[in-house]
Amino acid sequence: MLPIMPLLMALLTTATSALPSTLGKRSCSYIYQPQLYRIASHVPESSSGMTTTPFYVANDIGRKDLVISFRNIPGDARGCQLEFDYQPNHNSVISQQDGNVGLINVDRVSDGGNFPYPITWTNTEERTAEWLGMWEFPTGNELKAPVVKFIASFQCSPIQTFRFSLADPDAYGYVSDDEDLSSGLRISYNC
Repeated sequence: MLPIMPLLMALLTTATSALPSTLGKRSCSYIYQPQLYRIASHVPESSSGMTTTPFYVANDIGRKDLVISFRNIPGDARGCQLEFDYQPNHNSVISQQDGNVGLINVDRVSDGGNFPYPITWTNTEERTAEWLGMWEFPTGNELKAPVVKFIASFQCSPIQTFRFSLADPDAYGYVSDDEDLSSGLRISYNC
């Protein structure tokens, strides 16, 4: 058995030396500016219509959630992640009177965004299917520098639709941030 050991060592050394000494980082692709729909519990049949900015979640005279829909995700996309790419000077506002308005729930909408229009509290409530998690809007020193907040990962599909709401039921106030083609909510894939 001992004569085999030098042969195995030689084979292993040759096999590993064929690998590059460092692996290059793959480039990611990003989709910014989802379609945004504001829905409100105090006017459950009312629709705000579609917009692309700002990100806005609140609780004041009632809950005001945000339905976001990313469209045109490539069919061959892999490793999708929902992220918040915060950039300073994008009119971020955190107005807090009670509770923690910066802690935000994220749920997946069950049918990928193909629900009856107009998008309202009533017709979205029954389609909110899967809780993905919570994330915290940047605060304090985080507001001074760019930061990317990971929200959730999931299997890619051409349409991804989510519902954002304040996680603290006793919170009173709102969170707002302008969305554009280089900051705000985004889907990253193929990283």
